[in-house]
Amino acid sequence: MPLVFSRLIRLSAAFLLAVAAASAASAAETRLGLVISQTDYQGDLSKVTSAGQEADLIAHALTDTGFVVERQHDLTKAQLKDVLNDFRRRVDQAGPDAVAFIYYTGHGAQHPESGDSYLLGIDAELVTASDLAVYGLDMQTQRDGFAATRAKAIFLVFDACRNVPGLEGYKAAVKGLSRVEAAPDMLIAYATGLDDVAKEGVYAPVLAEEIERPGQKAEDAFAAAQRRVAGRTNRTQLPWTNNLLYNEFCFATCEKPAVAARPDPF
Repeated sequence: MPLVFSRLIRLSAAFLLAVAAASAASAAETRLGLVISQTDYQGDLSKVTSAGQEADLIAHALTDTGFVVERQHDLTKAQLKDVLNDFRRRVDQAGPDAVAFIYYTGHGAQHPESGDSYLLGIDAELVTASDLAVYGLDMQTQRDGFAATRAKAIFLVFDACRNVPGLEGYKAAVKGLSRVEAAPDMLIAYATGLDDVAKEGVYAPVLAEEIERPGQKAEDAFAAAQRRVAGRTNRTQLPWTNNLLYNEFCFATCEKPAVAARPDPF
């Protein structure tokens, strides 16, 4: 058999073994995704016009990498609470091999005094600071609930650092979201830095591409998205990530794509 064909056969066999190994690892996991877009706010809050498209990109990337994805949009606070609770219970019931990915795009805000951050239902009517607790879900509480599932890996991604015009009367210099610490085996990501405001349609397309990129760990995918968004925006938007993942996890495959060797010249 000519040398060039022998090498090609060995490379093909190695590639198939890598794919099989990645598929086996994925089969042992239960990959669950929840993707929420909040666009049509009913009060003084501005519409987040790109939220649906952002969420669709993330949902598509997760589906392509083996997640069973639940897609929700335009939820009131009560509906948002129910959806998150139902999803958390499914993650808990899936056991220790579960991987959970939650992506939320819409409005979020932090309390000007306590610093607590909230995800806002589309029915939010914000007049005073206390309205945040009435119309929003506390992000720390959501973090604690998902941490209690003890899943293999949990991703909480918030593309919610928007400008909130309805809060201008009392927010003063407070904007964006405050820091929420990741629990063990959890990664929390914001579309921009702490106490800052994100542009629409910037973070999600980049993150979706990195999720589908083979040959990198999950934390490396988020790091790559950070660098790319920073570069594209001339460092005016700097995504923030708090990573406490301890189990190795790759969205696509941990194996880098095989590079075919150049055949020897005849």
